[in-house]
Amino acid sequence: MRAVASCKGLIDDAAWASIRAYATEGYTFEAIRRFLKCSWHSVQQALANDIRPSLRARRVPPQTVCHKAIARRRRLVRQLITKTVTCIGKKVLKARGRPRKDGVPRKTTTVTRKVLKLKYPSPQAVARALKVMEVPASRSTVRRDLAVLGFRKYRRPVLPRLSKADTEKRLKFSKASLCKSLKWFAHLAFSDEKWFDSNDHGNIFQYIRPEDKALKLLPREREQGAAKVFVWGVIAVGLRFIRFVKLRPGHGMDATDYIEQCIKPYLRLPRAKKVTLMQDGARCHWTPAVKQTLGDAGVSILEGWPAHSPDLNPIEHVWSMLQKAVSDRGPWGAEQLQEFVASEFDSITIGVIDGLVLSFWDRVTQCVARKGAAVGK
Repeated sequence: MRAVASCKGLIDDAAWASIRAYATEGYTFEAIRRFLKCSWHSVQQALANDIRPSLRARRVPPQTVCHKAIARRRRLVRQLITKTVTCIGKKVLKARGRPRKDGVPRKTTTVTRKVLKLKYPSPQAVARALKVMEVPASRSTVRRDLAVLGFRKYRRPVLPRLSKADTEKRLKFSKASLCKSLKWFAHLAFSDEKWFDSNDHGNIFQYIRPEDKALKLLPREREQGAAKVFVWGVIAVGLRFIRFVKLRPGHGMDATDYIEQCIKPYLRLPRAKKVTLMQDGARCHWTPAVKQTLGDAGVSILEGWPAHSPDLNPIEHVWSMLQKAVSDRGPWGAEQLQEFVASEFDSITIGVIDGLVLSFWDRVTQCVARKGAAVGK
C-alpha cells in the first residue's frame, strides 16, 4: 500500500488542491482514488484532515446518514442506495475504456474550462471539443458532467436570420405601424402558405412515471416521400379561411394559381372587402395581375411588409397548432391528410383567432423595443 506522501507526489500542488476541493464538495473517495491512481487507504488518510473537521462541525449523527438508514427510511434495498451514491460521486471523474495491461495507465475524463467557454455548451458540442483535445468522452458522460457543474438544458428558440438591412426595414415598418390607431390593427387580415405532410411532428420528449416502466416509448414515425398538401390561409378578427391549392408537379405557385385558387375564393367572403390584406414578399403575390384583381374588388393591401419576418405574422401560430394536431392523429395518404387539416382548422375557435390577430400590436411593440431584432414567443 502506498504512503500518503507518495500519493501526493503523483500530481502537483495545484491539482492536489483541486482534488481536496472535490472531496469537500461531496465527491466520493472512489472517484478521487481513480483520478490519483492510488489506493483507497492513501486517499482516505490524506483527506481526513479536511473532511473530518467539517463533519464534526455539522454534528450529523452517523446513524442518520449511513446507507442502511437511508434504505430503511426509503424502503429500498441497501445495495441500490450504495450504487446510487457511488454513481453520484463519479459524475465528474470517471475512468474510461477497458482494463489496461500492467504499466499502461488509463485515461480519465473531465470537463475542462476551455470546453465551458463554448457559445452553446450542448453535450454534442462538448464531446466534439473533448475529442479534438484527445480526451475520450461520450455524450452521456458530458451530459452528467454538465449537470454536476450546474448547467441546465433549455430548448433554443427558432428565429429567422436577419441581416442589418432586414433589421432596419423591420424597425421602420414597426414604428410606422405603431403610429396607426387600434382600429387599424383590428382590420388587418394575415395570409400565408404552408406545406403539410403526414409525418410525425409532435412532441420530442415523452415522460413516463417510474411505476410505468413497462410502457414503450411512442416512436416518431417518418416516411420517405410522405403525402403532402399545400394550404393557403387567411385570418382576421371574425374571419378564418383556408384553401387547398393544387400545384403542377415540379412547379411552385405562380400568379395564375394564386388568383384562381386563392384570391377569387377569398373575395367571395363577406368581410374580404372590409379588411386590409397582408401578404409576404413572394413574387406571385405582387404581380400586376394580382394587384389589378384586388384593386378591382376594392381590397386594400398592406404595403411594406419586411422580408424574413415570420415572427411578426400571427398565422404562423395557427400553422404550428394545426401541424401538431394533425400529427397526433397520424394521417395516411393525401386525402386523409387534407381531411384532418380541414377538421382541425374548423375546431380552432374564433376567440383564439381574434387573440392571435390582435397580438400583432404586441409583436411590433417588441420589435421596436429590440430595435428590429427577431421577436420570440
